[in-house]
Amino acid sequence: MPIKLAGTSQTFHPHPDQPPALGKPADTTPPARPTLDGAYWGAFSYAKADPVWIELQGIEALAGTRLEVLNYSANPRASWKTDRIQLPGSPEKATGPSGKYGLKLTVPAAEALGMKAWDVLAIRQVDAAGNASEPVLAKINSKVESGMTLARPSSMGAIDDLDPTTPAQIVALGQRPGNSLVTFAAASDGRNLLVSADDICVTRGEGTAKIGANEAIEPFAKLKITNVVTQNALPEIVIGASRSFEAKILATPDQPLLMEMSDGAHRMYALIPGGSDRPTLIADLFDPAWSKMAFEAAKLEANVVGDRVKLSGPTAIGTPGTTVTFTNVRTQEKVTAGVMADGSVSASLGGAVGDAIHLEVWNALRGAKLDAGVIQA
Repeated sequence: MPIKLAGTSQTFHPHPDQPPALGKPADTTPPARPTLDGAYWGAFSYAKADPVWIELQGIEALAGTRLEVLNYSANPRASWKTDRIQLPGSPEKATGPSGKYGLKLTVPAAEALGMKAWDVLAIRQVDAAGNASEPVLAKINSKVESGMTLARPSSMGAIDDLDPTTPAQIVALGQRPGNSLVTFAAASDGRNLLVSADDICVTRGEGTAKIGANEAIEPFAKLKITNVVTQNALPEIVIGASRSFEAKILATPDQPLLMEMSDGAHRMYALIPGGSDRPTLIADLFDPAWSKMAFEAAKLEANVVGDRVKLSGPTAIGTPGTTVTFTNVRTQEKVTAGVMADGSVSASLGGAVGDAIHLEVWNALRGAKLDAGVIQA
């Protein structure tokens, strides 16, 4: 809670780890937001080691300065109050007017802090009085190029070398004797995209569906939302620092929707069946029920009412997110309907007694179509 300093008009908002000294006005000015030069996790051909390397600018070269991180890949809902991690090292070593600072760790040391290659981190600096800067986002290895050197002498500031397995001068200069370059190979993404279905909110209207999430997906992840029946897709959404999004798509309440989320290496899918506002997450695209869809589709009934053929199936014909296209072979009229949350499907198209209705089943996740034969009206 704020503390009123006796004999002054100042109010101090203490950091939970750093109470103010009694009788002394507290420093309440937060440090500047750091800037990121790079964050890397990989191997070097000469050093034969796997250092983890973070390069920053704007670090205060003052005693007591520390760096704290949140790992949004490990926990998209991470907060500074409960989930912050203090990085090892001594940021007060930062040099020059721009406050350059480099931290080098072994892979085991980084993993002990809960990090993996390609994680998205929020990094902030905290001064000795407990004042915290705004964070900068860092996606490890996002700036990696094939055969790149890690850093150049002109761009590197202080090196806080906590990795004795890799010579600091080799890593810092990106060179070996003879001036041949040290090649850098980025480690593969060490963590699947973490998303919870409970964090995705769906509100259906007569002609639109609103989909959103709050602090649910790591920054830089990309999201695509598609109406499975119409194949109308929204422009790609890139998740920002808020880890949140909100989007609207044209869809009737009975039309299934597909969300495809990617962090660049891994994909996660969320199916929202027709008639439902609850998504189902699917990470594995293998669908053992797919080969049975033709048999199940044959259980549909086609009843003629006037000049319309009404099709319906009381049993499941496939997983939610599947669509069925009905074609009147005689008239070539087509209609596509999505599988409902209970596994059923229904549709209506023009026709008469004796017409053959061709069925084509499409699974959104597999991106494949299956000829399910015909039924007689």
